[in-house]
Amino acid sequence: MMFILKRKLNNFALFECLKDEEGKKLLTEMYESYLKVGQDNGVKTLCLTPTWRASELHMTGMGYEASDVEKYNVMGAEFMLNFRKTHPGADLIIGG
Repeated sequence: MMFILKRKLNNFALFECLKDEEGKKLLTEMYESYLKVGQDNGVKTLCLTPTWRASELHMTGMGYEASDVEKYNVMGAEFMLNFRKTHPGADLIIGG
């Protein structure tokens, strides 16, 4: 989906979108499109935290510190919790 939204991702690392407002805006657009599909079909929507590649192996290989792993995983969870709060009518399950 990020390819459609024209965001280049370093090593497919979706968590990097959490670093800036433009990235967060694109994440919101992406997750809103998922919610729409669920709503249009009358089903719950499962959205995973944007922490793809936010593991020590991937992150240290990309130049991050091992200590950044927890930071970005927490940021991803907080982003999704906030997303759910701003979409109160959505039947949304968060996974991470």
